[in-house]
Amino acid sequence: MITTFRVQNYKALRDVTLQLTPMHLLIGPNDSGKTSILEALAALSRSVDQDLPQAFMGRWDGLDLVFRREPTTEVVLGVEGGNGTAFEYEIG
Repeated sequence: MITTFRVQNYKALRDVTLQLTPMHLLIGPNDSGKTSILEALAALSRSVDQDLPQAFMGRWDGLDLVFRREPTTEVVLGVEGGNGTAFEYEIG
């Protein structure tokens, strides 16, 4: 089970770490990053089976995915977890 999800420099999400539970709810005003969190988690999941450019689907690509569109900024997505066996997976 994934227990921690980390996003850095993805769209408007500068540095976000979520401690996840078996049921997690995202609540917030418009443009607060709820959809970006879900898109980042989906991209991270797809990166296991697909090349990195194909993992990021949708209308956003290239510098559109980077916080403040800065070309030297690295986007990092990562998860930690464990249910008997601890694991960590990160792309950047």
